[in-house]
Amino acid sequence: MWSLQKAAATSVYLADSTDVTNVTAEFFGNLKVKNIKEKYRRQEDMNAIWEYCNEICKGYL
Repeated sequence: MWSLQKAAATSVYLADSTDVTNVTAEFFGNLKVKNIKEKYRRQEDMNAIWEYCNEICKGYL
């Protein structure tokens, strides 16, 4: 089981570090870029997820 500190470490690192200022469209875990298989990075699928999230959140925005 992860501690709260370990679970938050990557998010805090990404929010605070200048090392990743110009890094975009990457997935991070354990303080480093993680390689994601191409089949999980299809633009069509990412757009569908974005639209779904917008739809379910629109009442809160």
